[in-house]
Amino acid sequence: MPKLKGVPTLLADIYIAEDGTYHMKAWCPYCEKFHSHGEVDTSWRAAHCFKGPLKSKGYYLKLNPDNPTNVELQNVYKKMKRLER
Repeated sequence: MPKLKGVPTLLADIYIAEDGTYHMKAWCPYCEKFHSHGEVDTSWRAAHCFKGPLKSKGYYLKLNPDNPTNVELQNVYKKMKRLER
């Protein structure tokens, strides 16, 4: 699916929640807090923020290339998803 025009992309990091599920978190430049999203997915996301333009457009997530842990966690996540099938 092509990306929507005018929708921003936020850098995100992968983390493992206490229950063992994988999530992504992105820093919001408008409310200055992290917003978490379930699953490791860079598709369009509804904004959890009610400040600024993200509220109406949502955003895309992109893995933060400056965090080496993201690559390792993404590989583990992909293997886990393949095993679930």
